[in-house]
Amino acid sequence: MLQIAICDDEQDTVQENKKTAEECLCQCKTAGKILTYTTSANLLWDITEDHFYYFAH
Repeated sequence: MLQIAICDDEQDTVQENKKTAEECLCQCKTAGKILTYTTSANLLWDITEDHFYYFAH
């Protein structure tokens, strides 16, 4: 499953990009999880602290 993060400080842009990503996943018949962020600090936390997107081996 793909994990997709969308980050932009404009909520409208985030929603437009999320809709586009959902349409692409549907067209490709691919499962994916899309999370949205309006602050880069929250995305960075998920990546570095929570290891949500990045798994170091």
